[in-house]
Amino acid sequence: MEIHPTYDDVNNAISKVEKWFSANNLLLNEMKTKCIRFSLPNVRHGSGTISVRNKELEFVNCTVFLGITLDNRLQWGPHISRTCTGITVIVGLNLSLSNIAHRSKSLKKAAHSCGRKAEIYFDYA
Repeated sequence: MEIHPTYDDVNNAISKVEKWFSANNLLLNEMKTKCIRFSLPNVRHGSGTISVRNKELEFVNCTVFLGITLDNRLQWGPHISRTCTGITVIVGLNLSLSNIAHRSKSLKKAAHSCGRKAEIYFDYA
C-alpha cells in the first residue's frame, strides 16, 4: 500500500507544528517558510495550497536547508553550483585583500584568515 499525503494532511501537520511552537514560545515564520515537492520527473502533482496562519506558502523547486541546497529531484547539481560560487567569492576576496595587505599588518591577518577559511571549506566540501 502506497501512502500519498493530501494537502489537507500536510496542513493538519503544519497546524500541529504551529501548536507545538506556540506552546514552547516559538513562532513559525510564514514569510520564510517554503514548500518543495520531491518527486520523479514524470509524476504529476494535484492542485492545492499549504498555509501557515492563513498565508499561502510558496512552492519552490530549490531551497537551502542547513547549508545544503536541495532541489525537487534530489540532485546535487544546484548544491555544487552554489558551493563553487561561494568558493569563487572567497578566493576572489582573498586575492583582493592580499593585493592590498602589503601595506597593513591587520589586512594581512584578514587576508590570511580568509584564505585559511577557504582552505578548510574546500577540504571538507
